[in-house]
Amino acid sequence: MTLRRSALLSVALQLVGLVAQVGQQLHPVRGEVLTQEFEFAHEVADGRQPLVVGAPEAQALVGREVVAAQFGGRIVQTPVLETFTDPDAAARVLDEITPLYERVFAEPPYLEGPRDLAGFLEGYEAFRTMPGFRLVLARSGGALVGFAFGVLLQPDSRWWNGLDVDESFTREDGSRTFVIREIAVAPEQRRRGLGRELHAAVLEGARVERVTHAVRPEAEAAMRMYEAIGYRDLGAKPPAWEGAPVYRYMVR
Repeated sequence: MTLRRSALLSVALQLVGLVAQVGQQLHPVRGEVLTQEFEFAHEVADGRQPLVVGAPEAQALVGREVVAAQFGGRIVQTPVLETFTDPDAAARVLDEITPLYERVFAEPPYLEGPRDLAGFLEGYEAFRTMPGFRLVLARSGGALVGFAFGVLLQPDSRWWNGLDVDESFTREDGSRTFVIREIAVAPEQRRRGLGRELHAAVLEGARVERVTHAVRPEAEAAMRMYEAIGYRDLGAKPPAWEGAPVYRYMVR
């Protein structure tokens, strides 16, 4: 790296680091994003991370375009989101979703295998025909890089069973609660705000009192994201299926 590029890198990283520190004090949620951006700038500088053009976090800082252009980052396309509510349309994209699900949940802490995939496919076939079903896909350069889907909890739902909450809290009428069943982001697209974008998109237009989601406590990045966007932890329990691990049940 030339002397000029080294000097520019030092100035850019100092600026991003300062903004991150101020952001943490003035706005904890935004500050978390800024801190991640500070870490990202170091990784872009030595080519360990690609640059995502148009990422929301870049708009408040010196800009990933500047860092990448000066220090050799790779440029990848910003994901485009598409929403589905029709069950037949959702069935047609399952062949795209399946390999991404396998790839994401084969990693720690999930370490899922064929049995887990079969359970996911069975669940998806049921969820896509349920009231309030919404599916959001994220594609970059034509490839699927993320998805999220959810449904409205119905009066006979067992979602809250086993949690230490009042009966009035667990009452469902088919329009009170939206449950996010899955959010998955490809490894190469993480730490760029795509999880938050998928979360916002799957809830767009949902006129509900509350939103809930279950998260593996070992998935620390996911837990931090949900806490940062306003979820609170109601407690832990395994879901209903045999051999299920413990999940944290969250609501906002």
